[in-house]
Amino acid sequence: MPPPGGAARAEPVGPAPAIEHVWLHSPDCNGDVQALPVGDCVGETGLMAQAKKIALYMIIVFVLYTIITSPQRAAEMVQIGFEGISSAAQGVGQFMTQLIK
Repeated sequence: MPPPGGAARAEPVGPAPAIEHVWLHSPDCNGDVQALPVGDCVGETGLMAQAKKIALYMIIVFVLYTIITSPQRAAEMVQIGFEGISSAAQGVGQFMTQLIK
């Protein structure tokens, strides 16, 4: 029996079906498409994520090594970096000022 003033609502019969496969391009990128289980990390996307993670770890290790072995030189490098950022920001500010005039 419908509720007063409205149409009857359809109630779910059972639980929603689980997603079992996702369609992705094959790892060799030859145009073939295959169903892969959800959560599999294969192909170009997974390799790129791993490569980025490894590169980030290597950069962190290099920075820590540089700071530990020569803290004076590391401080100079940080100062040079901030001076470069500051001069770049000043250049952008001057450019915007000249655009307005």
